[in-house]
Amino acid sequence: MLCGALIAALVVVVSYALFGGEMAVLSDCARRFCGEISGYLNLIPVWAYALAIFILPIFFFPVSLIFMIAGNKAACGECSFWEVYAFCALGLTLNILFTYFLAAFFGSFAERLLAKRGLRVPKVCAGDECEIILLIRMIPGNPLIIQNYILGLARVNYLKYALISVPFQLITLAAYMYFGESVFEGDFAGVSMAVSLIIILALIARIVSKRCSHKAGDV
Repeated sequence: MLCGALIAALVVVVSYALFGGEMAVLSDCARRFCGEISGYLNLIPVWAYALAIFILPIFFFPVSLIFMIAGNKAACGECSFWEVYAFCALGLTLNILFTYFLAAFFGSFAERLLAKRGLRVPKVCAGDECEIILLIRMIPGNPLIIQNYILGLARVNYLKYALISVPFQLITLAAYMYFGESVFEGDFAGVSMAVSLIIILALIARIVSKRCSHKAGDV
């Protein structure tokens, strides 16, 4: 892994040395294009992001897209990054806490929806709940709401569900917001840093999920 990271860093340095001029032109075009889109998106009030993050994922809207658009609000300077983050974090936390009960209420209907995606609700023993929650949260590719519904249907302990799920998703929110902010500012360095952070989170998630799955298989 270290060797791969060094090779990737070397490729970036060489590319910048060889194509620095072209990258500057590309960066300028990207900055102007994103500036035009940013002007329209900036009309969205900051409180609307909390509402959108709370409601739209319930209907399977990709929440990561909202996270990145929220980064634009911070990029425009009308609100600081952390002000926008606070509203988004509120909506995200409420969504996680609420959809647990929503899944339990619509149990059989939600199970059929998950079955269509090739997913089944795990049978969870009390001693394995923390590992299962981590495993579900860190499986790549599953949208936030699918994770919430699976854990709600599995009837894992609500306190454990909240204490593990919320912090993990708030870190993900910060990474995607920073990525969105950097894109709309036309900041290639910021984009690279945000992408690196997301990759690191994905690698950590993969390692933890493998350990959790091995542990579950040994039980």
